[in-house]
Amino acid sequence: MKYTALILLCSWLGHTTVQAAENDNVLDELVFCLVCHGYQAQGNPSVGAPALVGIEDWYLRAALAAYRGGTRAGYAAAMDMQAAARMLPEDDFAKVLRLLNELPLREPQAAVVVDAALLEKGRENYAQFCASCHGADGEGNQILAAPGLRRLNDWYLQAAWESYLTGGRGNDSADGASQMAQVALALPDSFDIDAVVVFLTASE
Repeated sequence: MKYTALILLCSWLGHTTVQAAENDNVLDELVFCLVCHGYQAQGNPSVGAPALVGIEDWYLRAALAAYRGGTRAGYAAAMDMQAAARMLPEDDFAKVLRLLNELPLREPQAAVVVDAALLEKGRENYAQFCASCHGADGEGNQILAAPGLRRLNDWYLQAAWESYLTGGRGNDSADGASQMAQVALALPDSFDIDAVVVFLTASE
């Protein structure tokens, strides 16, 4: 019994060591992703690169394909991403997921006092105008090509919204982008993006 346990322990330790080495290799190969998206893929506002941790595999795959094929374009960051996506062979997609799965979902953030009325307004606005595509709690919807929103930084949510309004995004054939642009332009003046962002990013 002890002999069997020792074999199992050695096997587990060997697997763990190999896995750690593989993870280090993946990090070395994909470090160029973290140069823009942050050392823990937590997002980088200085270059407008969104957080990648927690991203859905289907959305990441579709986004990389759109950048690689040139169908996601029309705004400055897209040009950089087109070049980066073309550096990444499609066969390496599993490596990207492995890297992201090794990273913590979010860095600890300082507690922020949220205005209760603004939070409630955001909750109502989201439920009325956003939930039908992005899910009741911002979890995303693959069928509608609508990504999850909870994982995104507040500054990125604001920037993406402005980009849809001004035509920076949504003028290409990327899945869901043109639909989102149409929705953004059709929403009533009562829609409060600031409140929605508070709702999506508040820790409740």
